[in-house]
Amino acid sequence: MNEELPDFINHMFPVSPRREDTYIAGLSMGGYGTLAHALTNPARYCAFGAMSPGVFGRADRKRQKDLDPNSVADMFRRAIEPIYELEARLKEGAMLPKGYICCGKQDHLYQRVEDFVTDAKALGADFTWHPVDGFEHEWRYWDMEIVNFLKWIPRTDYYADKPHKV
Repeated sequence: MNEELPDFINHMFPVSPRREDTYIAGLSMGGYGTLAHALTNPARYCAFGAMSPGVFGRADRKRQKDLDPNSVADMFRRAIEPIYELEARLKEGAMLPKGYICCGKQDHLYQRVEDFVTDAKALGADFTWHPVDGFEHEWRYWDMEIVNFLKWIPRTDYYADKPHKV
């Protein structure tokens, strides 16, 4: 999926394949997917937006070598863990995409997301963190945040300085 979808989009639509014109964003489970794609393939994306991403909490994180192949719970932990991908890319000296991470403070995922951001910053990553009070895991929050993300992304295309409606 990491290769097929971008290739499909680049062949089917008149979009730029350049890194500086390529962004990825998602919410909830899609926010997790955004982090997974952006941090395993940082050379592909200029920036990413992860809104209320479904990341594992500190207590749930286990390294791959510690996983029990017969455990149903560990089956879910065998997925890409964004904090470990981030750590690996930083050790490699990879140029990371700019990151915008947000979560409502009343969201059931808030503590996990805040822990992820804290751990990412402790590793040396520099992401924009935008927590907002008064919002749960809900569309009215994401509707607001997608507008903020679109204003935030570092655009260089023809329409970057043109007024737009969202």
